[in-house]
Amino acid sequence: MAEAVERHRQVLEAERDAARAAEAGEREKARVTALEAQEASMLARAAQGQATEATERAEKAEAAIRQAKALPGIKGRLVRWLAGDVLPD
Repeated sequence: MAEAVERHRQVLEAERDAARAAEAGEREKARVTALEAQEASMLARAAQGQATEATERAEKAEAAIRQAKALPGIKGRLVRWLAGDVLPD
């Protein structure tokens, strides 16, 4: 009887240790996932900043082309002809 109780105790201890190890593994996975999410968020913010800068540059280029297309005379006509495919009227 004492041997059975001892074996049962050992089995319970092994199960407890396995559960603790599994819990520690899950905590580590959660920590890694949180770090990956944080890194992805930082990359997304950086990409958003780059997209905003690109949009601003494109808007400036459009304004410059519109201004150049408004030039009078032959210069304006040449710019309108060259920029015709770039910007619609």
